[in-house]
Amino acid sequence: MMAKSVKKTDAGKAEYLFKEISRWENLKIITKVQSQKIRSLYSKDADTAEQHLTLANYIAIFGTIMIGVGVILFFALNWATIPKTVKVFSIIAALVASQHIGFVMRYQKHTLPKVGATLIFLGCIFFGSGIFLIAQIYNINAHWPNGFLFWTLGIIAIAYLSMLVPIVFLMIVTATAYIISESMYWFGLVDRYSYVPYAFFLVLLAMGILYYMLGLIHERKVLLKKISYPFHLVGAFFILASMYLFSFKDFARPDALVERIQRASVLFQSRFWLIFLLLAGTAILSWVYVFMQRDRKNVMEFYELFIPVSLLVFTPVVALFARYNFWLMPVIFNIILFILIIGVMYLGIAKKDKTLVNMSLFAFGVAVFSRYVEYLWNVINGYLFFLIAGLLLIGLAILLEKNRRKLFLRLEE
Repeated sequence: MMAKSVKKTDAGKAEYLFKEISRWENLKIITKVQSQKIRSLYSKDADTAEQHLTLANYIAIFGTIMIGVGVILFFALNWATIPKTVKVFSIIAALVASQHIGFVMRYQKHTLPKVGATLIFLGCIFFGSGIFLIAQIYNINAHWPNGFLFWTLGIIAIAYLSMLVPIVFLMIVTATAYIISESMYWFGLVDRYSYVPYAFFLVLLAMGILYYMLGLIHERKVLLKKISYPFHLVGAFFILASMYLFSFKDFARPDALVERIQRASVLFQSRFWLIFLLLAGTAILSWVYVFMQRDRKNVMEFYELFIPVSLLVFTPVVALFARYNFWLMPVIFNIILFILIIGVMYLGIAKKDKTLVNMSLFAFGVAVFSRYVEYLWNVINGYLFFLIAGLLLIGLAILLEKNRRKLFLRLEE
C-alpha cells in the first residue's frame, strides 16, 4: 500500500518522505543500511512521479523566466517616462505577486512545486533589483555595497524557510558580492602604490573557508543538511581559486613588490584588513564548533578540518613575510595548490560527490595549462607555443576524461 501511495504522490511529497528517512536515521530509529534499502525501494516510484511532471514543469519554468525578462525589458525601455510612484508600486507588486503565487503552488496546493519554487526565486531577484532601482529612482546617495548586504539579509529567511537550494545559492552569491564590493571600496581608499594583491587573495581564502565550515555545520543538522551543498561547493571553489591566484610568479616580482611591501602598513590602517580579520575570525569559530562535533573515529573528517584551518594560518604568514624571498612564494603556493587539488578529489570520492571530483580535475587542468603559459610564453617561438599548447590541451582532455570515468565508476560502486 505504501508503494502505491508513493506512486500517486507528487515530487514534493516524495521529497518529504526521503527527508523523514534521513531524520529517522539521525535519530537512530533505523540504521544506515535500512535507510538505503528504503530509499532504493521507493526511489524508482518517486522518479516516476517526478517524470510525469517534468515536461509541464519545464515549460512553465521557461514561461516564468520569459515573463520576468519581458517585465524587465518593458521597464528598461520605458523607464524615463514612467512616474516614480508607478515604478515603486510595480516593483513591490512584482515582488509580492511572485512570492505569493509561488508559495501557493509549492506549499498549499502542491500543483506545480517546481514552478512555485521558480516564482519564489524570481521574487528574490525582484527584491534585490528593487533595492537598487528604488535607490536610483530617488537618487539615494548611500554606501553602495550596502545594497548587496540588504539583499542578502532580505532573502536569508526565505532561503531557510523554503529550503530551496537555488535561493541558498543566490544568498551566497549576494553575500559574496557584498564582501567583495566592500573590500574593493575600502581598498580603493588606500594609496595605489601600496597595493598588495595578496591582501585581496586572503579575503577570498577566508571567505571560502568560512563557507566550507558553514557547509559542515549545515551537514551535521538534520533539518539543514539539504542546503549544505551550496556552501560546500562555493567554499571549495574559493579556496582553490585563492591558492591558484597565489601561485602566479608575477605577483612576487621584486621590482613591483618591494615598495608595496614596505608601505603595506597603510593597509593595516584600512577597514580592508578588518574585513579579512572578521571573516577569518568567524571561520575559526565555525571550525572550532565543527571540530568539537566531529566523529573522532573518522580520519577523513579530521583532514577535512585540518587542511582549511592550516591554510588560514599559514597563508597570511607567508604573504606578510614575502619580502624575504619573493621567488619562493609561487613555488610554495604551487605545491599547496596541487596538494589541495588532490585533497578535493579524495574528498569528492569519499563523499561520492561528482561535482567535487569534476572541480578538482578542472582545477588540475587549469593549473597545468596556466603554468605552461606563464613560464614558456617568452621562451618558445609563437607558432611552436600554440602547437604545443594545443597538443597539451588535447592530452590533458584525454587524461582527465579517462580518469573522470574511472572515478565515476568508483563512485557508483
